Amino acid sequence: SASSNTIQSKNHVNFSSDSNLSDLLTAVNCRECNLCCNASYLYEKFGENVCDECREKDKDQFKLISKTDAKNEFVLKDCDFDSREPPLKFATAPNPHNHRGYMKLYLVGQVYERACEVHGGDEGIDAALLKRSKNRELLAQRKMDKKLSELRKQSKPRQMKEVHVHEFGEESYIEEDDEYSHTCKSCGYSQTYEKL
Repeated sequence: SASSNTIQSKNHVNFSSDSNLSDLLTAVNCRECNLCCNASYLYEKFGENVCDECREKDKDQFKLISKTDAKNEFVLKDCDFDSREPPLKFATAPNPHNHRGYMKLYLVGQVYERACEVHGGDEGIDAALLKRSKNRELLAQRKMDKKLSELRKQSKPRQMKEVHVHEFGEESYIEEDDEYSHTCKSCGYSQTYEKL
């Protein structure tokens, strides 16, 4: 049985209430100004040792980016965000394109570091961007070629069947019917007629 003046943490380590609680918390200092940043937005959401004041001073350095934009800008896949260790931390915000959904926001610096890890540095990122660009151009060219081919097929004049013109041979007289007849030399069609 634990006494009333004993606190049990999540890791089941007992601390006596006599010890100063502030000693238990490890103070985290901002890497920019060296002030305490335990309660800062970037520390809570992304584990970055940056206080809110320094974040406000240099918004470009601590910029957030949506997952879609990060995937496009750094040539990353979903698995690079979620499956690769450690998974990238993110914040959520209402999605302006889908009013029912939320979008994931990542810290650009952390996404850049992950892209360097995946592609092997800046040169690798540039090579991946170039490769994707060439693939998109090739795909667009193939799509255009296919459309042109379809247009050519549609615009070809429809080939009309040749109309057969009969070339009749000599006519012959059929006495019992009092009619004349002649036959086409090429197709064998026989035509009978009367003469007046």
